Amino acid sequence: MWKERLPEICRPYDQKDIFNLDESGLLYRALLDVRGTDCQGGKRSEERLTAMLCVNMKGEFEKPLIIGRCEKPHCFKWINTKVLPIIWKSNKRAWMTAALFKEWLEKFNEKMRRQKRNVILFLDNATCYPPLELSYVKLVFFPPNTSHLQPMNQEIIKTMKTHYRQMLLRKVIKDVENGGQKTNVSVLDACL
Repeated sequence: MWKERLPEICRPYDQKDIFNLDESGLLYRALLDVRGTDCQGGKRSEERLTAMLCVNMKGEFEKPLIIGRCEKPHCFKWINTKVLPIIWKSNKRAWMTAALFKEWLEKFNEKMRRQKRNVILFLDNATCYPPLELSYVKLVFFPPNTSHLQPMNQEIIKTMKTHYRQMLLRKVIKDVENGGQKTNVSVLDACL
């Protein structure tokens, strides 16, 4: 069984060298979690970003990868995206693709090479994660229907979304206190 094999798979690696990665959609303008509810008094925001998070067992996060629809959103006009606290990528649907993942993974492998670290990266079996042979990163895929075993699904992504929602609500309150009627949340606001 998979759960019993995990200690053996992880044994050769230090905690700092055992990573988990997953992505999740973020309706970055939606103020409340409205799944399964009817929207009252307005239109529910469907503007979506994809956030990919990668963390090791010690709780050290890699720079998050955020995927949006526009290569350079209007709010990024005067911004050098390389200095943002995230990695910005784009495609038509704002979804993870095999090409985006491969690009990120090759950079991650290069970073581990420079640090002289051999690491293991646990992933779900999404089709956007192609099985690649890398020199410093060993990919291990969770079996189908085992998302409950994945660390990212053990409150990490939920906590990120909760913190984001708190930030968004603080922005709304501040805008109302400053006499504003409507809060405008940009992609840049979501990325910071």
